[in-house]
Amino acid sequence: MTTAERIVRFACRLLPPDLHDWGEAMAQEAAAIDRPVPRLAFALGCVTWVLRHSLGYSLGQALSSALTPTGIDPAPSATRRAIWGVRGAALTCAIAATGLGLVFLAQAGAPPPYLIFNLAALIAGLIVVLPFRARDPVTRPFVGVIAVAVGLILILTALLGPEVSGARRWLFLGGVGVQPALIGLPFLLVAFARSRDLLTTAGLILAATALALQPDRTMAGTMVVGVATVTALQRDRPSWLLLAAALAAFAATLTQPAAFTATPFVDDVFRTAAATAPIAALAVWGGTAVLLLPALMGLRQRPGNATAHAVFGTTWLALITAALLGDHPAPVVAYGGSAIVGYLWSTLALPVPMLAGQTAPAEPGRDTATSDTDQKLAKTLATTAPLSASLSTHSTPTVAAPKGRKPPSRQSVLPSGAQAPSS
Repeated sequence: MTTAERIVRFACRLLPPDLHDWGEAMAQEAAAIDRPVPRLAFALGCVTWVLRHSLGYSLGQALSSALTPTGIDPAPSATRRAIWGVRGAALTCAIAATGLGLVFLAQAGAPPPYLIFNLAALIAGLIVVLPFRARDPVTRPFVGVIAVAVGLILILTALLGPEVSGARRWLFLGGVGVQPALIGLPFLLVAFARSRDLLTTAGLILAATALALQPDRTMAGTMVVGVATVTALQRDRPSWLLLAAALAAFAATLTQPAAFTATPFVDDVFRTAAATAPIAALAVWGGTAVLLLPALMGLRQRPGNATAHAVFGTTWLALITAALLGDHPAPVVAYGGSAIVGYLWSTLALPVPMLAGQTAPAEPGRDTATSDTDQKLAKTLATTAPLSASLSTHSTPTVAAPKGRKPPSRQSVLPSGAQAPSS
């Protein structure tokens, strides 16, 4: 059985019973293709089709812009599509990067379970992320509680986790090793760009302490880059405090020896891909470049949310740079599910567009009380309000009602939310 057929058969387990015949037909078609690259490309297309039909309409809307079902008000549907826009693009990039990583692994001769594990991590990450498609988890105090929880998990990992090559960075769940820092830290860095309250800052300081104890030089350096981006753009007290903690943690990791050896298909994949085949090199470089596209799109389309998009981009750029410069895991395109889940989860921290009727959230680090300019504007409005009410009372035009209809009342011609002035 070829690797492509294994991928298709594994993915088709998610299909409902009435589509099992289609899954069997796709698996047989994958087995009948002679050339390995078209065979794997066909398998990835089958996986996309399976995801659409197994995870429901929400994933289909995110991946293929499905039409609004009949009987649904188009206005709320348009609102959901607006919320899902940037995150949908980021999820598409995650799927594309994972697919290109599978091409590299297949070309480099990785064992079939490696490909199946990465594909399973992608599916698991999508299952976790999709319920939040129309919600923003970066709200207070929810994001602060998440930050403290992740920080405590990293501390427990550093103190009680299994030691591998002199470090404690992993947890083993059901025989599967996961790296909590790679899963949770990118999300927290992007969330910190949007919500720099006491809980979020405390959670990230706990995370920095854990990275120094583990030690994890790559994630500690990534944290420095992400927090430095926030500090350069915002320059408030929480960012300066966290930057000092991140720098101290990174310095602590530099004083401890890095005793790791390169793991095949995980570390040094850029050199391995270049030595394997041109298509493997293109897959690795293309997959890593795709990871940065959501940040570039967000910076171009939404300059008001520049900090969060910039932190998203610099965080993953730091991880890619570490893989280029040393024996460090290449995110998403190499073997390993933690980076895939971590990338998917970090997309949830990206800002969503402000909906009609909502007010812009207070800028983190800024006093929620009105500024001097706001107070002056409020006084001006208070002064002009009686005059506006008088003009509204005496100058409201008379609307001629068509035959058979009642003329509109004064209340109906006022703006939404306004009240008619008392006479």
